[in-house]
Amino acid sequence: MYSYEIENDRALITFEGDLDNAQIRQAYEEVTSDPSFQPGSQVLVDDLESSYNPSMVEAQKLVAIFASFSDRIAQFAVVVRKEVHFGLGRMVEVYCESQGVNLRIFRDLEEARSWLDSTRD
Repeated sequence: MYSYEIENDRALITFEGDLDNAQIRQAYEEVTSDPSFQPGSQVLVDDLESSYNPSMVEAQKLVAIFASFSDRIAQFAVVVRKEVHFGLGRMVEVYCESQGVNLRIFRDLEEARSWLDSTRD
């Protein structure tokens, strides 16, 4: 399950409960298709209440999902709670970097917002 809101040049996507990669892709499709979303905007992902535990294969597929939206989304900041999510997220972050995707993993929403603020032109 997910919800989102868009304010200026930033979208906040909140994921909760069980998810899969198809739902994650759907969330990004919906956000980037919203008339109030401007190409080149930032996305802050609140994954604090998600119970999704991707396998290594699913984590690699997440990289492809992020890469497929990188022409519309300038930066991704993903906030996670669980240690396993942070570890997998760091791996995804490294793979994203090799694909030219500007994504960072955080444990704190304010830290993620600060990073996004620092990357604005």
